[in-house]
Amino acid sequence: MSPQQATLRSLRLVIPPHRAEHQSERDRRVHHRCMLAELPWLREVRLKYGPRAVLIDLSGGGAQLETAGYRLNPGSIVVVEINGNQDESPIPSRVIRCQIAGLAPQPIYRSALQFKRILALPASAACHHPLGADANPAREHARLLHALRRLDAARSCWSADASPMVGFVGAAAEVEAMSGVLAMIETPAARRAGPAFTREVAALFNIVARAIEKDTPEDVTVACLVDRLRRTVPVRAIRVTESLPASGGDAIYFDVPVSADQPSAKLVVEFPRDFRSEEWQFQYLKTAAHFLALVREIAEKRHAAEQAAIEEELRPAEETTAASTDGPISPTSRVVVRYLDGRLLKGYVPHFVPDRGAVEVWPSPDAPSTSRVTVPFGQLKAIFFVRDFDGGASYQSGKPSKAKVCGRRVAVTFLDGEELAGATLNYQTAGPGFFVHPLDDRTNNTRVYVLTQSIRHVKFPGLNP
Repeated sequence: MSPQQATLRSLRLVIPPHRAEHQSERDRRVHHRCMLAELPWLREVRLKYGPRAVLIDLSGGGAQLETAGYRLNPGSIVVVEINGNQDESPIPSRVIRCQIAGLAPQPIYRSALQFKRILALPASAACHHPLGADANPAREHARLLHALRRLDAARSCWSADASPMVGFVGAAAEVEAMSGVLAMIETPAARRAGPAFTREVAALFNIVARAIEKDTPEDVTVACLVDRLRRTVPVRAIRVTESLPASGGDAIYFDVPVSADQPSAKLVVEFPRDFRSEEWQFQYLKTAAHFLALVREIAEKRHAAEQAAIEEELRPAEETTAASTDGPISPTSRVVVRYLDGRLLKGYVPHFVPDRGAVEVWPSPDAPSTSRVTVPFGQLKAIFFVRDFDGGASYQSGKPSKAKVCGRRVAVTFLDGEELAGATLNYQTAGPGFFVHPLDDRTNNTRVYVLTQSIRHVKFPGLNP
């Protein structure tokens, strides 16, 4: 072999650094990695004795998962539960690596796992569409409009001043989500996509309409939308964020239209390497951004109405009175405070503010400061605002009064088994508690402040009539 030929041969063996890294990573992939869109049989992936995980990709030899606020230590052993349509497969796995994938609203960790045994993936089957083959976006659009109108009517009673809700459906929902999305269905790109694009847009209409009908929280609705997107387009990850993460060149983002008083938001989509997308898939993701804008707008209006309702709740009850005739006394509310251990404390509370984390009970409206008792919320089950301290002995249960009840119906079961039914305007899982109004205004309770720590579970029987 001549020196020139030897030089040429050696040159052919040289691979640029970036290509060498890419090639070596490919060589390590003994098993084909499947995105969620390629796994129609998969229902859920979670860590045993741990939180629910978001699947990035899955193969016979391992998986990549994302967990919010929960870090997996490299080298540790975890058990992954893979739930299919008919069975559940717990698989011991070793954590290969773990890195930060996002920071807001809480840290998101992406972990690579290696299975201790090979997972036999079921043969891919046709994905079952939630609405069937005859999905009709016009019908689902009409359902969504109807749900929005009912939402407007229900929310108008959340505040004494219903003006903030006026025009909500016409301005935010119909213009941004309805007209824009329906116009996208008629674009040349959507026509070229055929029925796939139309069916998936109908599914998004259906998800948002059902969320409004059931008064589903914003984060749950967004999670349902993102799951539908990932089951339709073969992508690694999708997240909605107010700040762009450093995702490299494999991610793109779509602007989520927002009103002037809302922070900007992005729909960030991370694609696998060598992804070859179809034209309709980008159109579909762009359309999804409008649905996310609608969900955010509804949540913003809900928050504004609930804040107004909370301010109304914190005003002293009309039936409170002054116990002394020596001079004017600050209006107070009669309360019965229930401890977690069953004890009762009766007294008066002026200007109850839940954010303080405690309730200050006075033995009388004009009691000296030395006689007042401050009880931390951590010791309490609930605070009952009552008409009198006798417990309403003259009240006889029967058919509830015809008084209009605002808010959504709620059934609370306490840890001790006691049940409380009513309506709530400010239910939230993150706060210390929430108010429940009785459905019958003839009861002795005018409202009850339920402490979250004392609850076994909460159910919502249905929409208000």
